[in-house]
Amino acid sequence: MNKLTKQVFIIFLIAIFFIAALGCLKTDTKKANDLIDKANKAIKKYTAIENEDISPLRGRIDRTEASKEGAKDSLYCTKKILKNIKLQNKVLKKAKTDIKSILALAVSSELKNYTNLTVKALDADLNSLTISKKLYGELKKMYELIAYEKLSQKEYENITSAVSSLSNAAEKAADDQQKLHAKKDAYYKEQQLGK
Repeated sequence: MNKLTKQVFIIFLIAIFFIAALGCLKTDTKKANDLIDKANKAIKKYTAIENEDISPLRGRIDRTEASKEGAKDSLYCTKKILKNIKLQNKVLKKAKTDIKSILALAVSSELKNYTNLTVKALDADLNSLTISKKLYGELKKMYELIAYEKLSQKEYENITSAVSSLSNAAEKAADDQQKLHAKKDAYYKEQQLGK
């Protein structure tokens, strides 16, 4: 094989490798976009549970009279809220697993950056759910004690202190969630991803 033939052969191999790499990148980008769509559907489900299931129960608790019967109704609502938080947690963990799998694909650095931003936003959502679970756990305990007339002044003070602290943490977590989701959404648009 002469020198020119070797050079042509090497160029040909490089071209084949380049074309194959582009094909894989395109296929992985499609997979990544499918995973992003799947994660976005999960985030919408999380939001729907919040708006359609949890929010009305919160409103019902807020409107409940301060009585033994009112505490029983609030206890019922709190138990339902905790079940919905568990469902939200499951939905978001699955979304996080799906979205993190993009990092193993051959995709652009912009898509990987978006993936990392999305993981951070989902972590903020999961943190918020952890705080909400603790908050509604404390409220559940209080409503149980009120409903069965077993709440002492000391228990009331301890629970209201914990609820106040958790409420402040929940507000901060909600602010973090909003900021991180806005940042990932802006990056997605700015980079014109998904097109």
